[in-house]
Amino acid sequence: MKPKDATFKFKLADESYRAGRFAEALSLLEEIDRGFPGNRNVMFPRARCLAKLDRTDEALVLCNLLSELYDHGKAREFKARIMGTGAAGEDNGAFETLQLGQDFADTPVILNATRRDGAWTTVAVVTLIVASVILAGYVVLFRS
Repeated sequence: MKPKDATFKFKLADESYRAGRFAEALSLLEEIDRGFPGNRNVMFPRARCLAKLDRTDEALVLCNLLSELYDHGKAREFKARIMGTGAAGEDNGAFETLQLGQDFADTPVILNATRRDGAWTTVAVVTLIVASVILAGYVVLFRS
């Protein structure tokens, strides 16, 4: 994804969030995250969307990452608010400005604990490997 496209999608996500379309905003932010993983300006709005969608466990994971990697004060405050109330509370403010490249260049790639799309791929690969080893063992033991 090009930075220009990411910036455009970020603005759309911001508009969707302020209009209360949290799932739409989250989808756009996840697209940006795939192109620019580990960017704090994308991670924090994702946490806000997740909390609004009652996916607080996932929001807390992002808040923890933001706190640990970037010493992100707003993420710590947001986490405290979620932990205290169990919800995101009233928060329809705009997202911060997207700054691409600033974090990604200095940050190790983060395997996103909130993303679900890769889980089945991992299970399928591991299952295939285990089945191959069992089949090879069977052939060696019983066909020789």
